[in-house]
Amino acid sequence: MPKKSVIMHAEDLMEGLSMIVLPGKLTDFGAALLQEGPNAYSNEEIYTGQSVATVFSESKVRHWVNLCAAIIESGLSGDDSIQQLIENKLST
Repeated sequence: MPKKSVIMHAEDLMEGLSMIVLPGKLTDFGAALLQEGPNAYSNEEIYTGQSVATVFSESKVRHWVNLCAAIIESGLSGDDSIQQLIENKLST
């Protein structure tokens, strides 16, 4: 399992949260990153302008199952799997 969330990994890789979160709310990029991420949040669960606190409250068991499946499928560790996702998103 990853030691950090997608948001925490993105903060590390991008040297800050300005592309993901602006005044405590998800940007377009941040919402897309979470929707396309291994937890597979839907557009209704995660959206632009949503508070970061609400993001964590939206996590359900199925999101953790999706994460575990994505990690197993990738063959990488949880943290490496998430970092790869972020790097791929940044390159598009």
